[in-house]
Amino acid sequence: IRLIITLLSCTVIGTLIATFFSKRILRPLNKVVEGTRQIADGNFDIQIDPTGMNNDLEDLIQNFNLMARELQNVELVHKSFINDFSHEMKTPLVSINGFAKQLQNPALTEAERTKYLQIITEETARLSTLSANILLLSKVENQESITLKKTRYSLDEQLRHALILLQK
Repeated sequence: IRLIITLLSCTVIGTLIATFFSKRILRPLNKVVEGTRQIADGNFDIQIDPTGMNNDLEDLIQNFNLMARELQNVELVHKSFINDFSHEMKTPLVSINGFAKQLQNPALTEAERTKYLQIITEETARLSTLSANILLLSKVENQESITLKKTRYSLDEQLRHALILLQK
């Protein structure tokens, strides 16, 4: 009977010790698993505290945190792109609409009419360029290497066009 009690006591104590240490050892891994679930749900703000140990699990946690930060940056760039694209698409459309309404005014001079038609033509070209750039961006995303083509850019001319478009 003593032998059975001793075996049962050792088994219970051993199980309790093993459970305690396994939970302590697996806690960081469980945090990584939970963090992975949160990232899959779209929460990129998750960061896992380092264990302070110098092992493979610590490397996994550091790489996990790096991945979460990079995904957060990608999400930020994505949102910024959508906002910028919406604005860039809306601006020429509003401009075209405004100048088209001005063209309906019978009191316009021929010079004003020509000027407004030219602005509408330029804004239409701007929309076409924007569409072409979106297609190019899609192509570049699927491409492994990128070659850049440098061209001169006339900032003063762009500012002049912006002033014309924004005047009342």
